[in-house]
Amino acid sequence: MLTENETAEPVFNLYTPDGGRGYIAHLFKNVLKRHDYRQYINERLAGDFACTLAQHFERITAERDALQQRVNAADQRIDDLAAAAEPFAKVADLYAGEEDNSYEPARDVGMHDDLRLTLAHFRALNDLCTKPLIKS
Repeated sequence: MLTENETAEPVFNLYTPDGGRGYIAHLFKNVLKRHDYRQYINERLAGDFACTLAQHFERITAERDALQQRVNAADQRIDDLAAAAEPFAKVADLYAGEEDNSYEPARDVGMHDDLRLTLAHFRALNDLCTKPLIKS
């Protein structure tokens, strides 16, 4: 649903010269924020070229949007996993840095076999919860 500051994106038939030209004119004027090339596009740009170019841009835009959705879903999954792992990750703070990574803290207290992680696992979880995944 559109808010009061948003306008509906125009729909163009990318298989007609007028639709292809309209798409390209909209792209230049509203998306690229460049000089309005409407007169050139309407009078001189070949219709078949405009259609082909518009179809190509639409495909690229759809691919970009699909990839962005995948990135957003992966980011959410990472956030969810980090939140779920945070209590376990804190176990690494309880042991000295020189403790052997193969040591299993579960030996100190009775734990279910599924929770028998090594210090290396706990330290990796701690890094996941506390350090950025991508360095900027």
